[in-house]
Amino acid sequence: MQALLEVKKGEKLYKSAISQWLRDEDGALVFRVISKKRLDGQIELVCYTLRADGIKRVIQHISFAESDFWGIMEALDESMKEFFPDIKFEVQNIDMADTESYRVMKNTRLNVFYLKAATWIESKINSFLTFIRKR
Repeated sequence: MQALLEVKKGEKLYKSAISQWLRDEDGALVFRVISKKRLDGQIELVCYTLRADGIKRVIQHISFAESDFWGIMEALDESMKEFFPDIKFEVQNIDMADTESYRVMKNTRLNVFYLKAATWIESKINSFLTFIRKR
């Protein structure tokens, strides 16, 4: 498996952002942003989607000056609103020494499992209700 953002020696994770779970014609998905501060001072950012089945798709992979971070996030937010009007990104600083922020980043795997289980249960209930209605 290839990392979406490789953090080399001397580089530091910068900020992360995550949207709420959304739905499109292919099912549930969440938008995520992860960024790092490179040795040259530039910020490298990857924006990607994560589907309930675990499939990731990179939307943007760009580099820019640190002062442009909030402008880039606003542009991403506005471009996504065309398709997902209710989208909201929660931006956080990444501090690997802070166990809470690290736990939140790791905890997203549990959220994917929960969403898969909830989607499966919902489909079984709908199948059962369809079966009952046909009788």
